[in-house]
Amino acid sequence: MNAIVYIRISHDPEGTRVGVERQLKECRTHIERAGWECVDTFEDNDRSASKGNPRPGWEQATDRIRVGDIDVLVAWANDRLTRHPRELEDLVDLLERTKTRVETVTSGTFDLSTPEGRTQARIVGALARQESERASERLAAANRDAAYRGKRMGGRRPFGYEADGTIREDEAAELRDMARKVIDGHSTRSIRMDLNERGVLTAAGGQWTYGRIAEILKNPRYIGKRTYKGEVVADAEWPPIFDLSTWQKLQAKLSRPERRWNGGDMKRWMTRVAICGRCQQPLVSGQVSRERGPSYTCSTDSGCNRLAIKAAWLEQYVEGLIIDALSAPSAQERFAAPEVDEQALATIDEQLDELSVKLDEADRDYDDPDVDFDRSRWLRRSQRLTATMRKLESERDKLLRSSAVANVPETDLSTWWSNLDARQKRNVAWLLFQNVTVNPSRNLGGKPDWDRIVVSWAA
Repeated sequence: MNAIVYIRISHDPEGTRVGVERQLKECRTHIERAGWECVDTFEDNDRSASKGNPRPGWEQATDRIRVGDIDVLVAWANDRLTRHPRELEDLVDLLERTKTRVETVTSGTFDLSTPEGRTQARIVGALARQESERASERLAAANRDAAYRGKRMGGRRPFGYEADGTIREDEAAELRDMARKVIDGHSTRSIRMDLNERGVLTAAGGQWTYGRIAEILKNPRYIGKRTYKGEVVADAEWPPIFDLSTWQKLQAKLSRPERRWNGGDMKRWMTRVAICGRCQQPLVSGQVSRERGPSYTCSTDSGCNRLAIKAAWLEQYVEGLIIDALSAPSAQERFAAPEVDEQALATIDEQLDELSVKLDEADRDYDDPDVDFDRSRWLRRSQRLTATMRKLESERDKLLRSSAVANVPETDLSTWWSNLDARQKRNVAWLLFQNVTVNPSRNLGGKPDWDRIVVSWAA
């Protein structure tokens, strides 16, 4: 008889695999004693069956059963398979169609081909579901009680503190420096670049995003307050890092409308057109410092965050290339196609901006001990958002490559160009260039380094 094994552990944040390895060993021993052949093994490590989250291993196991060549599904216990009555009914239907039976190491055999067996499985499943819900209620009550008493939560330590709640002085100094810079008018983007260039890591050991910086600086934890579901509920048992006066000034600065992302009009047209020569990630609009003015910086979550160029320099150089290219007779043929739907392009641009913000939000939720957001959920959300971004970028490129983005005149191209808005200019750049790469500067004493800008024209 052909048998498959399904194993699952709900919680394994460190990835030790101790639980799934133990289940696998006992399931294989069970199969050997029965004289069956184990033809495949499926697993979901660090995956709950009670929260409705995707379980790739379970989906693969049921797909294998649907093929029709499996006689026995072996699990360590019945509640390893499912804790949802709806999923149990789907499993019953599947096993009835394929004539497959279920055996467990600790819960016995469920003959789902008989009314008695199905009733037994439903009772056991309902009891497992009840216990899971009760455990969740107990945990929620314990967390709520701890919050109202100002107690610390488990999970990853917050930046600025040790695991036991005492202050980590080197990180506390960085937090105070961040607060001072924000109060003095620096942007979170410039603070982020400074932190990453100096090799200062987050509590998780990663690089900083502007969203994570803003989230930390808004967290009442740093004035010794305990929150529960976003509301301050008690004085905390840990010491504060900011004094109240600094905190109030900081919140006043961070709440100013001009600091908020609102998906509004694009300010710099080379955003996401130019890429970083260090890590090949898109450059975005930012400001390294007030003295330097508007810049393009490598500040994507997956980028190196170690490169910037003055916006005026990059735009001046690329604008000259575009005007020269459009002055050629062949340019009229390139723009002879029907005009593109500018509204469709604007919608895609706005969706890409929103997805970037959601990626930052996923990172913040992963770092927040008060949010039930484990590593597997964070990975799934990040991968889903990134895949959606890649799809939108492909749609945008296809749209631009197949249609014109403006009516190019035969003369006075400079005036025509100056009358385009930022999105139209970016669309022209996307149409003409395959890549615009900005390499590290050679430090020419404050003068433009044109050689660091390398372009690759579209075919």
